[in-house]
Amino acid sequence: MNNRFLSSTLTVHRHFETAKDMWTRFERNAELYVFQSYDWLYTWHDLIGRKNSISPRIVILRNNDDRVVLILPLCIITKGLTKYLTWLGGKLADYHCPILCRNFSETEYGEHFDELWPMITSQLGGYDIIYLDKQPETINGQANPMLGLSKEIHEYSFSVNIKGSWDDFYKRVRKSRLRADSRRKKRRLSELGELKFVIINDAERIKEIVQKMIEQKRRRYDETFSTDLFADNSVRKFFHRAAESKSLKNVIQVSALICGKTIVATHWGMMKDKRFYWYMPSFESGKWHNYSSGRLLLENLLEWSFENGVEIFDFTIGGERYKHEWCDQQMKLFRHIEPIGFKGRGHSFALKITESLRENSLIYPILRKVKYYYYRMMN
Repeated sequence: MNNRFLSSTLTVHRHFETAKDMWTRFERNAELYVFQSYDWLYTWHDLIGRKNSISPRIVILRNNDDRVVLILPLCIITKGLTKYLTWLGGKLADYHCPILCRNFSETEYGEHFDELWPMITSQLGGYDIIYLDKQPETINGQANPMLGLSKEIHEYSFSVNIKGSWDDFYKRVRKSRLRADSRRKKRRLSELGELKFVIINDAERIKEIVQKMIEQKRRRYDETFSTDLFADNSVRKFFHRAAESKSLKNVIQVSALICGKTIVATHWGMMKDKRFYWYMPSFESGKWHNYSSGRLLLENLLEWSFENGVEIFDFTIGGERYKHEWCDQQMKLFRHIEPIGFKGRGHSFALKITESLRENSLIYPILRKVKYYYYRMMN
């Protein structure tokens, strides 16, 4: 241990259970996103991580008063013959970052994180490459210490501050013709059946809405030649179990827009620390497509947020055009890739080639379709 941190205690846990007490106590007053909460990541690892032989490396740092100041929910993933040091949560976590004590940036650990990081990685076991993606610029307003490793901007996320009244906000951000269009589509839907926006609390109804969300998302993936996230049965199980979990009851929110007996749009989202996460929306196709049911459900959820103490409506990762229409905040998400040895350098080079192909507007659409049909054939 570096002389600066001799009085500190650094432990690495390879099992969630041994870290549970310190983690759950710490997160009550710490800075984190919902994707770093113990119950979220435990459920993810139990259903998805374990199946894929993902080995946790949960780093907990305590100061000389034996108080937890930092938790790093890391893991080692083996892909072929290559071992990656990366974040727990994988593709399902829109933000990857540490859990920080409230004043971490002002502590010696925050001020000298560049000295702390090599000490941490030296205790995590063998790996060939460090791959840390989707790292937010800030963690609930506090600087993310991981950004000292790399300044490569990889993605963006978008959010809106919830202030004032819904009516004032709606008039400010939506042009009159778009507001009129929403009213017209609600009226047309109401002519087909009773139109209801509902937040689901009944266990059986939650199962039904989550299943409908999965069906609608899979259809949309098929229509757009996108990789089907839900082709993996363990991912489908995750969304069901998390929504039905008692430990996540006050975090997961399942909602829907229903016309008569038809579920025309759904949303599987989260609420933590007065931050609402717009996470997994879906909508019905066919004749229902012309009613913009997904947009109507979003408007309902934004209005609900204004009325229920939400302070930030987080549209999470991705730069879809509609997000820009609603949001007043943009956050950079950073990535750090650090190869270790010859094998790591080889995979780092392969990643760069893959990304170059993705950025090629002529080649990537073809590769996307090839990948789509390959996964469809395999599943």
